[in-house]
Amino acid sequence: YLTHDQFKRLLKEISKHMIKGSRLVYDYPSYQESDETRKSEVLAKEANETMRAKYSFEQLKEILDLCHLKIVRHDDYRITLDSLIHYNEYYKDNPIIAPKGVCYCVAEKE
Repeated sequence: YLTHDQFKRLLKEISKHMIKGSRLVYDYPSYQESDETRKSEVLAKEANETMRAKYSFEQLKEILDLCHLKIVRHDDYRITLDSLIHYNEYYKDNPIIAPKGVCYCVAEKE
C-alpha cells in the first residue's frame, strides 16, 4: 500500500535502527498476476486503499542493497508447501495458504 519511494524510505529508517545480523521479515506484492492478486486489489479498493506498488525480485534487491540489507530467504506462494506444511498438517481445519502474487522476504542487516 506504499509507493516505491515510501517503501524505500521506510526500509532505510528501519535499517538505521537495526544492529548487524538482525533480520526483518515481511511480505510484498509482486508482479505475478493471479486471481488472488486481483481479489486483493479489489479488497483494497473497497477499503478505500490502493496497492501503489509492486516489485520484481531485482527491484527489491536494489532497494535492500541501498539500505544495507541482504536477502537471506525469498519465497513466493510455494512457501505453503515448504514452510507451512507442518502447521497445515496439524491444523487441517484452518490451513494457511500463501496467495499467488505475494512474495515473502527475510532480510538481514549487513
